[in-house]
Amino acid sequence: MKLVAHSKMRENIPFGKHVPMRIFRGYDRKKTMIIPHMHEAIEIIYISHGSLQIMDSSNFSILQVGEFHIFNSNDVHSTKFDGVLLKGIILQISFDLIKSLVPDAAYYKFYYSKGSEEQKKAVIQLMKSLLLKSECEKKFDFFKTYGDLMYLLNILFNDFSERISTKSVQSNQKYYKRIFKINSYIEQNYANKITLTTLSKQVHLNPEYLSRFISKNYGMSFYRYLTSVRLNHVQTLITTTDLQILQIAEQTGFANYAQFNKEFKNRFGCLPSRIRQRN
Repeated sequence: MKLVAHSKMRENIPFGKHVPMRIFRGYDRKKTMIIPHMHEAIEIIYISHGSLQIMDSSNFSILQVGEFHIFNSNDVHSTKFDGVLLKGIILQISFDLIKSLVPDAAYYKFYYSKGSEEQKKAVIQLMKSLLLKSECEKKFDFFKTYGDLMYLLNILFNDFSERISTKSVQSNQKYYKRIFKINSYIEQNYANKITLTTLSKQVHLNPEYLSRFISKNYGMSFYRYLTSVRLNHVQTLITTTDLQILQIAEQTGFANYAQFNKEFKNRFGCLPSRIRQRN
């Protein structure tokens, strides 16, 4: 499912002016990947056509038609699609809003599997209702939107949540800081040569441990993640600038043009010149 083009680990979500949420249709064809990221929001993805591979806190699964998945705030997650057509709805709810309503919200985790079939249908209907309201909004319709959102949060807390311990909350905070530190360094230095050893020195972790940590929590190797970050920037530069493709390859940290073409085709299913022609 395509989100706004980015490669930052902590996604900056443009919430609505009156209601701190964001909802939109997901529509993808062929090969699409959103690299591992996190944000201060609960995100729900509902699939109406096709199937989507998801990674949520190192757990992998396939989201099928008629199902939705709840990504908890600040959990590292990614999605991958490699089919013909994918359709769905993506809803993101500000965690600041949730904490203002439930001060100890950090002690709750949400899981699709906990809800009954009846409550799952209710969540899907509310997502469809919120989407329609966002697409046909009149001046004061945000009051109705807020009502639907409060109803949805009520269902999530009552039927899809599980309370976790103080120890788990503290462990999660340590985990978030480590993830953020790793990705901040990669994001700031992707255009330069980065090795696992140089990164390990920056985050004060043993290289072997760091390698295992990234593989487990990002669902891919250090090299693959670094390449994915670079390719996100490549895609943005190809579609928003007139820079020559060779210049883009040089500015995004690739060792040579052959490697650049190989990795780009592996990710997007075509050469960068094809993307440039389409745009």
